[in-house]
Amino acid sequence: MPSVVVRSGELPPMARRAGPSVSPFESNCRSVRRPTWRSAAAETAKTRSSGSPLSRILGSQERRPAPRFWYAAAMAMVAGHSERESATASAHQPLVVVLLVYCAGLVLDRFLVVPPSLAWTAAATLLVAWWIAWHRARSRRATACLLLAVFLSAAAWHHTQARLYGEADLARFARIESEPTCLRARATRAPERIPVAEATPLHAGPVFERSRLVIEVEAIRDRARWRPVTGNATLTVDGHLLGIRPGDRLQVFAQLSQPPPPLNPGQVDVRTYARRRRETTRLFASYPDCITRIEGSRSWSPRNVLARLRAAGEVELFENVGRGRSALAAAVLLGQRSGVPRDTSQAFVRTGTIHLLAISGLHIGILASALLLLLRVGWLPQRVVLPGIMLLTLGYALLADARPPVLRAAAIVVVFCFSLQLGRRSFRFNTLAAAGLIVLVLQPLELFSMGTQLSFLAVGTLVAAAPAFTRWQQQDALTRLIEASRPWPTQVGRWVGRWYWRVTLTGLVIWLVALPLVMYRVHIVSPSGVLVTPLLYLPLAGALLAGLSVLVTGWLAPPLASFFGAVCHASIAVLDTIVTATERLPGSYFWVAGPQPWWLIVFYAALIAWALLPHWRPPTRWCFALLGAWIAVGFMAPWFTRPDHQLRGTFLAVGHGCATVLEMPDDRVLLYDAGQLGSPGRAASTVASYLWSQGRTHIDAIVISHADVDHYNGVPQLLEQFSVGVVYISPAMQRAAQRPDVEPAVAELFRSLEAAGVLVRTIHAGDELAGGDVRIEVLHPTRHGVPAFRRDRVDNANSIVLAIEYAGRRILLPGDLESPGADDVMAEEPWDCDVLLAPHHGSARSNPPGFAAWCRPEWTVVSGRRGLDLSAVQAAYTTPGQSEGRLLHTSQHGAIRVIITANRSFGASEPSAAAGVGDGPPTHGDRGELQVDAWRGTSGSISPSAAP
Repeated sequence: MPSVVVRSGELPPMARRAGPSVSPFESNCRSVRRPTWRSAAAETAKTRSSGSPLSRILGSQERRPAPRFWYAAAMAMVAGHSERESATASAHQPLVVVLLVYCAGLVLDRFLVVPPSLAWTAAATLLVAWWIAWHRARSRRATACLLLAVFLSAAAWHHTQARLYGEADLARFARIESEPTCLRARATRAPERIPVAEATPLHAGPVFERSRLVIEVEAIRDRARWRPVTGNATLTVDGHLLGIRPGDRLQVFAQLSQPPPPLNPGQVDVRTYARRRRETTRLFASYPDCITRIEGSRSWSPRNVLARLRAAGEVELFENVGRGRSALAAAVLLGQRSGVPRDTSQAFVRTGTIHLLAISGLHIGILASALLLLLRVGWLPQRVVLPGIMLLTLGYALLADARPPVLRAAAIVVVFCFSLQLGRRSFRFNTLAAAGLIVLVLQPLELFSMGTQLSFLAVGTLVAAAPAFTRWQQQDALTRLIEASRPWPTQVGRWVGRWYWRVTLTGLVIWLVALPLVMYRVHIVSPSGVLVTPLLYLPLAGALLAGLSVLVTGWLAPPLASFFGAVCHASIAVLDTIVTATERLPGSYFWVAGPQPWWLIVFYAALIAWALLPHWRPPTRWCFALLGAWIAVGFMAPWFTRPDHQLRGTFLAVGHGCATVLEMPDDRVLLYDAGQLGSPGRAASTVASYLWSQGRTHIDAIVISHADVDHYNGVPQLLEQFSVGVVYISPAMQRAAQRPDVEPAVAELFRSLEAAGVLVRTIHAGDELAGGDVRIEVLHPTRHGVPAFRRDRVDNANSIVLAIEYAGRRILLPGDLESPGADDVMAEEPWDCDVLLAPHHGSARSNPPGFAAWCRPEWTVVSGRRGLDLSAVQAAYTTPGQSEGRLLHTSQHGAIRVIITANRSFGASEPSAAAGVGDGPPTHGDRGELQVDAWRGTSGSISPSAAP
């Protein structure tokens, strides 16, 4: 008798003949019948096993059904079709689509302002349309309406969080320039102590240890009355704030201002970062006495209780771990990095291990592993492990103040545990998308945070690579038998080796995927982090577990707290020692310009499509070929995007200081000064951010105009981040460096130049620097310099004055030139110029009327800080009948860019072979096109302010 093959879901032939007859019309009606919640749950129970993944992880044989009733119903409603269809398609993950659409809505409002009332109304209408279409079993229409509603709701929600504030918000009383104010507010956290920066000769200005306090403003004094206001603000105080607890009511006398917009290309947007925390203002007080405690906290709200617990925990860490390591312990345990010294934090950044100081899934995974270990020992029952991990994660997140990194990690771990509790077989993209939706609904602005992007990128990489890693780690029975027959020391050694190799390989895959984003945002490549991170897991786990034990036993059993504090101190010491030693290794890290934004978008869009659409993947060899081609495009893009026959000069906004970048038509880069009053790192960061934004990694020449520290204190750090061809100084500065009583800052500069192996040359009047078609002539000082009555004016009077000429246009850079050096320059023939950098930041000592009459500039750029009186400069450098736009101030307009475009017939001379002192090309009579642009700092692009 022939056998009958019965397909799944079909009846045997005899059963079909015996069953009731069904008309074609009734059959069609049944096929489009709307799925019910009960039918979806029943199909799910049939198509999936009832075993618990946790049981398989722990090696238990217990099998129990998982409650998936509401989950199956939700999936059926979101997808618009039955669970049977989704169960048969392994790649069906609807929450991923919802997350992508939600992110698209956030991006839309980020760059194009969406009216929130219109978006909310349209979203509500689309939800009604979705309900009607879903009720009528119109799956495609229902899905389209639902996704459009999510898209518009995301745009409206982002607009509400980023741009809408109350009428009484404190930002309405603040300006960019700081103004004195008196406020009443409540402390929302305990004061954070900011460690004082290490005093160096290059730091121009006083150095103070500061405190930072987050407050919730209640009222502002308006003459004789108090006006109610709302809003959060960060208060920075020179000195220590003592005796202030979370919830205390305060009276504050401080300087009120708005967070400044970015003033230079590539600079970090502090204003956007503050708005992620709903902070629109900032306060600064010079003395702790400016803050008075009016009333103690009497509220026992959850926020105040958690804030007090955090403050008490920091005190316990300080007392038991020790002052030298308590700051790192607070960073590892609570994500509180404000107390970590800058050098230590930079060491973690440079070695690619900074994620160890931010609460992440790694930290919570260590805690979860500790619970699983207790379960294996038998100290905890199996049924409480997953709920215990979820409760521990949520409690830990609240204790760490629910900062964005903690919230991201908590959301991922809780959703993962919840999926295991529901009987999900594995952690897939759908579960990761659920965690992403939770984070972005609570904090929509976090989508544009680098931490959020790296967190989900790392977990997504693990999800995508998990099947390959699982197949690679599988061993046959014979291999396992051979391993079991080895001596136990050999087994342990081989197990450690395999563990290190697997962890390193996993870290390498994550590092390669995240590398373009890190290069774009941090401009650093740290290959050492891949090898050293597995070595840090053990001390990190010891510090984390011992530190939490200190927090638990500190008020119960002080002797135990002291013991755990010693363990935490030792673990932190090992962690710090390994990171510091790794940083000093040659080749452990190097600085890069990073890819262009458009390259990054295409790369990660293709990567996401490759991970989510496995059926559309091209062959493996084509994938690697396309990847290699796209990497080549990224490397070659900067050379193709730079225009020819252009000289670009950019006067960067560095406050009271100077930094001017000249980009030649032959692709050379000359930097004229790099410094500012205050931290040398800020000046270097400003210059480096601009050069990286232009795709530059090499500086052909640096000209240091004179020996004032606010003109060169950023050079030593730039020597670490860029390759430099030559440094030019004046003869007076060379003689000052050779004196026995040399200034410490000058000595530190020359030590840095010697350590970097950079050639140092002196230049004087009559020399010309090689610049191809650009003529760069030194007008001042002479070989023997200019004497002055005061030593502090000798340097200014001997400033290097550069005259740049290209395509008939002229730029004059005089440094801090003043009398008597300015008198010698003005005694020469007049040198008309198109653009002038105002001498000595526009100071009256530079004789602005006389210098303006000598060079007659069309445009004058003042490089200085806010609050300076520019009336004298305005009167001197603007002639009657001209607009005030011909005087630009970097503190007001941001970076000023001058672009000179030569005519096609210009540039017959050949460029020089190397950057050095030599003969420049002859002057051409054709005048090129001159364009002067100002960086506005709000749109994130260079916008023309005027065009002569």
